[in-house]
Amino acid sequence: MGSRVVYVRVGARKEEIEIDGNTTAEDVIRAVGGDPETYVLIVNGNSLCRKDKVLPLLAEGENDVRILPKAKVGHSSYFLTGDARLRQEETLLREIGFLPAGKNRFTGLVKVGKRVIEMDAVLPSTFPYARPIILIHDYSFLGKHPCIMQRDYGIEVHFHDEDWKPWMHAVDLVVLAADFLER
Repeated sequence: MGSRVVYVRVGARKEEIEIDGNTTAEDVIRAVGGDPETYVLIVNGNSLCRKDKVLPLLAEGENDVRILPKAKVGHSSYFLTGDARLRQEETLLREIGFLPAGKNRFTGLVKVGKRVIEMDAVLPSTFPYARPIILIHDYSFLGKHPCIMQRDYGIEVHFHDEDWKPWMHAVDLVVLAADFLER
């Protein structure tokens, strides 16, 4: 694959960037003057890790390439509850490409290593005081770790309840689950 010019949306402006087969998300973020520690690259609705290659994810023609600030984690002294919290969670999940798939259920694609898998984030009725349930739709992960369990409602990437704090976001667990599955 040769090099290719893409337009990266950074806020309201568009930057023209030339990429090749070795260009990573980190390289693109730096090319537009961003810090990879505080920004994330989204390509056609998929959020990329810093070392992910960009070129394989591009489609022919127009591509939606954006650089967004990473979602800030809440603070223990102030966090939303009720409907405002559910709207906040929906907004954060939509930013990483997850779409509503039922009442308090969101589905999206997540890159795990070289594979793209479908993942669900289910917000329980007692959310944010109970942790979200993270489900995957790939049976090949079963048996690789005791925290990946077959349940009545699907394959769960299980996190302990004591690891969840009410000011955390479902997006945090989605990212942790993707990182955990990559190992």
